[in-house]
Amino acid sequence: MKIYFVRRLVSIAEYCRSGHLPIDTLSDDVLLCIFDSYRLNFYCSQEFVISNGWGSWLWHKFVHVCRRWRCIVFAFPVYLDLRLTCRSKTDVERALDIWPVLPLSIEGDLAYEHLDHIIDTLEHRDRMAEIHLGLFNRSQLKKCTALMQEPFPVLKILELEADEGITFVIPDAFLGGSAPLLQWTSLRGIRFQNPPKLLASSRDLVYLDLEDIPMTVEGHISPDAMTTCLSVLTKLQSLSITFLWQTLSPPYPTDQRPPSSTHTVLPALVKLRLG
Repeated sequence: MKIYFVRRLVSIAEYCRSGHLPIDTLSDDVLLCIFDSYRLNFYCSQEFVISNGWGSWLWHKFVHVCRRWRCIVFAFPVYLDLRLTCRSKTDVERALDIWPVLPLSIEGDLAYEHLDHIIDTLEHRDRMAEIHLGLFNRSQLKKCTALMQEPFPVLKILELEADEGITFVIPDAFLGGSAPLLQWTSLRGIRFQNPPKLLASSRDLVYLDLEDIPMTVEGHISPDAMTTCLSVLTKLQSLSITFLWQTLSPPYPTDQRPPSSTHTVLPALVKLRLG
C-alpha cells in the first residue's frame, strides 16, 4: 500500500510542475499518505523531541481543516496512530467528551500536587495506550498499583518512576500479569515482588529499562529467574538493568553458590547496560 501511495505522490508532483493543482483534486488515499508522512516527520523532528517528547503527533491540525480531512483521519485511527495526550484529570474528562473513542496517553510528575488526581485516570484501562508518570511518593505508588491490578489491553508504553529514596515493590497482580501489546517499559526505583511475570507475557517488548532496582536482603531477582524471563523477549533491542545497592541493610549477603548456568539469546539486542 505504501508503494502505491509513493507512486501516486510522484505522479502528482510531476503534474504540479506543469501548473497549479487544487488540493481538492487529491484522492483520499493520497491525502492519507500525506498525513502519515507528516506524522513520521514530526516524530523524527527536533520540534517533537523538545516540545513533546512523548504522546501523539499533532493530528488535530488536520481534523480542523475541513470535514473531508476530518473523516479521513478518523477513518484510519490505527494506521495514523491517533492518541489523546492528557496531562491532568481535566484533560482526560475533556478528551472523553469531545473526541471519538481513541487511545489515551497520560503523563505527569506527581511531585506537583495539582497532578495527583491524574492517577484516577488509570481507571480507563481499556483505552490507556501510554503511561508516563514520575516522582511517585509511596502512597501514590500504592494507589497507582491498586488501579492497575487488571489487564491494560492496548497499553504499549509504560514509564513509572519512584521519587528519590522510595523503594517500592510491585505485586504479582500488576496489569493482571499480562501486557500483550507492551513495547516499551521503564521502571525506576521499583521492582517486582517475584520474577517478572509481566515481562514474560510481553513478547513484543523492544525497550526494557529497569533502573535503580531496590535490592533487599529479604528478596531479590535471581539471575536464573531474570534470564528465563528475558529468553522470550526475542524482539528486545535495548536492555538496561541497574540496582540500588545502597538500600541494603544489613550489607548484601554474599554466598558461595556457583554462578548462574542459565543462558539465553537475544537476537535483536543492539544496546545493553548493566550496573
